[in-house]
Amino acid sequence: MRIVILAAFLFLCESMFAQSFVENSVLRDGTFFKVGVVEDGMYRITFDELSAAGVDVPALQLDYISLFGNVNGVLPESNSAPCYDDLTEMSVWIDDEGVVFYGQNPANWTLENGFYKHNTNYYSDTTFYFLKINNVEKGKRMTFEEESQDEYDEVITSFLDKKCHEKDLHNHYHRGRRWYGETINGGGGTQSFSFEFQNVDMSRPAFLEVGFVGASSTETFYLNVMVNDNPVLENIYISKSGAYSFGVEKVESSEFDVDSAKVYVEYNIGNISADYTTGGRIDLMVQDKNKQTIVIENKIYAGDQFCQMFRYNQFARNDLQLSDNQLRLLYLTLNGDEPSKESLNGAEFKYYRKSYREDILPWLECCLSMSALKPMVRETIFQYINNLKNILSIME
Repeated sequence: MRIVILAAFLFLCESMFAQSFVENSVLRDGTFFKVGVVEDGMYRITFDELSAAGVDVPALQLDYISLFGNVNGVLPESNSAPCYDDLTEMSVWIDDEGVVFYGQNPANWTLENGFYKHNTNYYSDTTFYFLKINNVEKGKRMTFEEESQDEYDEVITSFLDKKCHEKDLHNHYHRGRRWYGETINGGGGTQSFSFEFQNVDMSRPAFLEVGFVGASSTETFYLNVMVNDNPVLENIYISKSGAYSFGVEKVESSEFDVDSAKVYVEYNIGNISADYTTGGRIDLMVQDKNKQTIVIENKIYAGDQFCQMFRYNQFARNDLQLSDNQLRLLYLTLNGDEPSKESLNGAEFKYYRKSYREDILPWLECCLSMSALKPMVRETIFQYINNLKNILSIME
């Protein structure tokens, strides 16, 4: 056994160190000043600040001033991923007042499947740059392009804006890199967050994502999210914490255009194949014009079919080409049961357990109060609620 472990370790080392590395860091020699920024933007290191730090500013050779750093974001954790070996030189602009550069905060945004994702830097809240005032080579400079005189064929009047609120305030048990922000106490507690967007195009949908953790060892509870006093995420169900867990973590998002949504009942996705990996009928599918899709497998008294959830996920991913942000695959049962291993085909993919008892019934009761002035809708919902209570044996 020891020989096997040693061989694996030696193989890993050979793979890791087969990469090429620079012989010396750019920080090996010279005079450097370390500069930290926490927000994206243009920054100026003034000559007065350098003078206060002991630099003989009149004697500086401005052409040989350089700035070193790297793009923002967390360094890759995988050994096989490309990684910066040393700092790279950044372009600067030098005017009569000092050195101007573009700095970035330590978190970043990435575009994934048509949606922007905010990536928190778990290890630093500051991005650092290093100003070298006596480089042996001329430093990189920003260049300015003259305005083009060519005729344009497209006028751009809008752009996709994005904002994020995330504070690392609590790390329960003081371990790991999982941090949480503001606390909302139970029993009707609230938190408000302000996001300001200028000249919003109200004809375009907005996307909202909320991450949170709920903890209670004695009861289940619900969370509601509102934007400008309008509910967008309602009755998010938080179950009781397990015996060995702090709480139940969830990430919920909302970008569904109700006006364009179409509902499909018993949606046929083809005959079930011999290996049971394709085909079947989806109980309910709801899709809007932006391909935001809800796929529901509804189980009341029926058992799971072989590879059933697997087939529906494969259809949504491969045939409909839906991303994580576009698909909500729901497994709806009376009491929020898990799908069987046979239904999942042993695969791991994202789905949501929903319960008639804990999710649908409270939602319907909320809808009932909102439909008070619409008798036909109200009575239909009322009968549906009574039918559910009868099935769940909770008739009053």
